[in-house]
Amino acid sequence: MTKGTSSDRRGAAAPRASVTIRALAALAALSLASLAFIGCGEDDETNVVQHPFPEPAPSFRLMSVWGTGPQDVYVVGQPGVILHYDGDWTLTTVPDTTLTAVWGTAANDVYACGHNGAIWHFDGGAWNRQSSGTNRDLFDIGRGPYGEIFAVGKDGTVLRRSGAGWTAEENRAYRYATTGVPTDTLVFSLDWNTVTRVTPYAIGGDRAIVIMENEQEGYDHRWLWGNFEDPQYSLISAAAASDVLLDNYMASDSGKIFYLSENLDGAREWKLLRRPNGIQAFPSTYPEGVSGLWLDVAADVLYLTTPYGKVATISRNGAVSSTVLSTSGWFTDIWGSSGTDIFVTGYNGAMYHFDGNNWTRLTVPVPENAGKALPPTDASGRSVY
Repeated sequence: MTKGTSSDRRGAAAPRASVTIRALAALAALSLASLAFIGCGEDDETNVVQHPFPEPAPSFRLMSVWGTGPQDVYVVGQPGVILHYDGDWTLTTVPDTTLTAVWGTAANDVYACGHNGAIWHFDGGAWNRQSSGTNRDLFDIGRGPYGEIFAVGKDGTVLRRSGAGWTAEENRAYRYATTGVPTDTLVFSLDWNTVTRVTPYAIGGDRAIVIMENEQEGYDHRWLWGNFEDPQYSLISAAAASDVLLDNYMASDSGKIFYLSENLDGAREWKLLRRPNGIQAFPSTYPEGVSGLWLDVAADVLYLTTPYGKVATISRNGAVSSTVLSTSGWFTDIWGSSGTDIFVTGYNGAMYHFDGNNWTRLTVPVPENAGKALPPTDASGRSVY
């Protein structure tokens, strides 16, 4: 998604003596603007007109879905939305404007995170805000490496659940040479602009940077700069997470899908999904980015959503992919309790359900402040300004 802003500045008429100076300054500014928007090719367009972003439209956005079963489903979003399904949909609203992710370990242990360091916890009776120790935007929460719970977000933020609170995680990861000696150091706050996804075996973010738990003996640090096959260094935008190593997948905003593998020596690596003949596998929606992933283990099929209102499936061996739902909306996430009970969330309150035969748009409670203008965000809840 293209990001940027522009403004229209108007001032009073200048004295004649300064007209030439101002004209030259304007010409210089125009030249710089042109260089910023054109490439180096000789045939590139040189007359680029910038248009200011329109004011944010009133919106009601559902950003993430997770549940423990068919009768226990949670959805979070904007503005401060927490929806729960137990046979009927109920709505809870919280003061935080944007909630970006929801996940839990059980029906009485559910977490939601969001902008400005927001972390909320449901104990089976009520939602309570926890102190995260940061005001940075958070984009995902879940069980990560070492079996611990992590929340991740802007500026390389990685928080670890510690007792009844949250602590900033050790912010360095190391890459090993073939001799087993650390060769490179990655510092989260410097090398990561955004951390977007948590899985039990790795945490991923922008530039396809992935860190995994360090299994090397003899070193006193926790994190290993993971091996990740992605030459384009795109953003990790979705994940299907499981405690079962081979059931872990990540996807990018360039439409690629990766799976976690382990060789005979026990070394782990995230590899591009390929067809049985070794050719890289692309979902039917490619090159659209992937905003949500869910693995139907029983059927050996991955479900994915895109920001362009599509749901697609791709077999785990990459051989077959098809688009199963196409709308004009913007989808953000997908989760299911089984292949006959799948939920998809999106912008403008979009919620779809698949019962094994048909996709149906559901009607959910709308918050009173749904008409409030909200800053545009992408499928991870990151600002697009």
